[in-house]
Amino acid sequence: MVTPRVTDRTRSPSEWDLRDLPARVVTFLYAAGTHAPIRAALQTGGYTITDHHEGLRLLTAVCAFRSTGVDPAENEVPRRAEAELHDWLRTHPPRLQAALQRLHPDQAALLRDVSSSEPSTAPLVVAQLLERLDALPNDVPSTSALTTLARRGFDTHERQRLWRLVHIARQALPPQGAADGALGEARQEPGWSMDGAGGSSASNADGPSQTDNLIALYDWYSDWVATARAFVRRKDWLLRLGLMRRRRG
Repeated sequence: MVTPRVTDRTRSPSEWDLRDLPARVVTFLYAAGTHAPIRAALQTGGYTITDHHEGLRLLTAVCAFRSTGVDPAENEVPRRAEAELHDWLRTHPPRLQAALQRLHPDQAALLRDVSSSEPSTAPLVVAQLLERLDALPNDVPSTSALTTLARRGFDTHERQRLWRLVHIARQALPPQGAADGALGEARQEPGWSMDGAGGSSASNADGPSQTDNLIALYDWYSDWVATARAFVRRKDWLLRLGLMRRRRG
């Protein structure tokens, strides 16, 4: 069974969109350049040798041999905070949600859908939850719900601890469009960038930054993926392009 890979152009690319982007582009370019029927289908949608060479050029810019880069050891502390937040999300929201659902059903939405499938998204999810709680009106239902959460261990002290972890882990977060509250402000601070998934990285004075190169490649890839989905009908061809993946039952 095969399932389509989805490229979402309605939002800014995240770290997970960009992390394996070069490999996906190589797969796409190899199939488009060496498989005549696939190439013919893409040409029906306007894909030319010029577009192919543009993809190769953008890929080369992303994969250029550089004298600088991110030292993973420098990012160790943010990653540990990120992992701790991810572990917290897997452990505590379900039980807190169950308590609210039983005792304060009108406030149960506070913790609904609070989850993170990947550690990299955990800081943003936790920050949004904390901001949601901080913005609660000072009325009886809200106060009662917070009191119940505090009795279950999610008190002011715990929320402050999570905020500290969020501020540490934000160095490892990819930008995902405009963010609210503390994370939004943090992303405006000097040195905030997604180059290398963390740490500071300024634009290269001699040319585009790695972030610019990745986003340019992402835009090129998204453009021609949309064309491929419209004109390439066979599943085995989509598999060759890397636009579908086999699901093993």
